[in-house]
Amino acid sequence: MGFCAFAREQGIQATARGSGVGSLVSYALHLSHVCPLDYDLLFERFLDESRREAPDIDIDFCQQRRGEVIQYVKAKYGEENVAQSALSARWRLGRRSATWAAPWACPFRESTPSWPWCPKTRHYAGKALEKSDQLKKAHDTDAEVRKLLDLAMGIEGLARNVGTHAAAVVIADRPLTDYVPLQHVQEKKEVITQWAMGDVERAGLLKMDFLGLRNLTILSKVVDLIEQTTGQKINPYQFPRDDQATFDLLCRGETKGVFQLESGGIRDLLQRMKPDHFRDIIATNALYRPGPLEAAWSTITSR
Repeated sequence: MGFCAFAREQGIQATARGSGVGSLVSYALHLSHVCPLDYDLLFERFLDESRREAPDIDIDFCQQRRGEVIQYVKAKYGEENVAQSALSARWRLGRRSATWAAPWACPFRESTPSWPWCPKTRHYAGKALEKSDQLKKAHDTDAEVRKLLDLAMGIEGLARNVGTHAAAVVIADRPLTDYVPLQHVQEKKEVITQWAMGDVERAGLLKMDFLGLRNLTILSKVVDLIEQTTGQKINPYQFPRDDQATFDLLCRGETKGVFQLESGGIRDLLQRMKPDHFRDIIATNALYRPGPLEAAWSTITSR
């Protein structure tokens, strides 16, 4: 991908993760630093008939310089052809907020009978009218209240607000307005899609995840500091994978600040697993998921 080549030319740390790393094409394009043949990685997205969606390729960039890469993409493919994706709305209008949002609510919203609580239904209004005789009477006898409640029932459940997806960037071959509706985000002064990323992908558009990773920022600063103090320019991707001192550190669980190995749970797992080979680190990271971890320990303890 051109934007990964741009990042490396500019000294911006970048690497790929996700199922796409199992692809030789990703490795050949230098998206990933891991040769899938060395680790028997299977790129199954185009082999599994039950998975019709495009492969997931997440690109991590130095957190502080991620914006430079997005600007490069906009400059290369056209400002109107690139936008960030909206995040699926998590907050929706409930029974009270829908009533307050109704345009004619102000004169009488304080006198409207309270809404009974219906925890098992997403849209509360219909159930509320069934459960509250007082509310039903107000709805049937007062034209203004009926107008308010009918309107509130119409908008209840709609998205209250939409955020910007933290990573998803949509790239099209022509202006995005030909494919999806767009909207301005005033606070960030940017344009995003009105559709969430799932809908954008179903519309046939390319979505790439440009993730800002704090650990890559730390790595960049460490490399710069070493060069400033020693004059030596080091390449982290050439570090040996059989360094005993590193394995001793892992076995002690001293991995705070190490990406995906820094939580308390996985540090405890490292101390129990005692990795002494690079593949052990891979296995430990893969095991530290609720399903695999439970299955693994039940197998171990049953022996």
